[in-house]
Amino acid sequence: MGIYLLSLNSCACINTRQAENFTVLILDSYRLENIAPSNEKIEEAVKKGEAWPRDPILITMNLLMISNDEARLLVMSKESSPAENPDRTEVTVIRDGLLDDSVRGDWHYFELRKMNDQGWRFTEIRRAFLCRRGIQTEKLGKEFCP
Repeated sequence: MGIYLLSLNSCACINTRQAENFTVLILDSYRLENIAPSNEKIEEAVKKGEAWPRDPILITMNLLMISNDEARLLVMSKESSPAENPDRTEVTVIRDGLLDDSVRGDWHYFELRKMNDQGWRFTEIRRAFLCRRGIQTEKLGKEFCP
């Protein structure tokens, strides 16, 4: 697979020399996650009239329960098509420097589609981990960290 992820930041770095201001993370493999439980939560929220299911970024943040103090590096990107009034969106989240003794960082890819109720549902979720020890300390991979 060998996808390279580049993020402009100077903390929680892999393959970084002191004078450089970037991070390179290598995505070696990923696991597909079950989308059914997440879509069920979204459908319940839509029925209750909650607003967050209408925004792919809010859905992602809600699913991951992202807070600004759990990782030293947090990168989110969103790509939608078509650009005006999109019906398909991809959100990628990269975290490094997690406050965990096993998992150093993780990568999440979310593909969402807009439904007739104006809420969004997942069509695919991918996840990979960067471990503090074991075989995935240099690259993001699909195995859970020991």
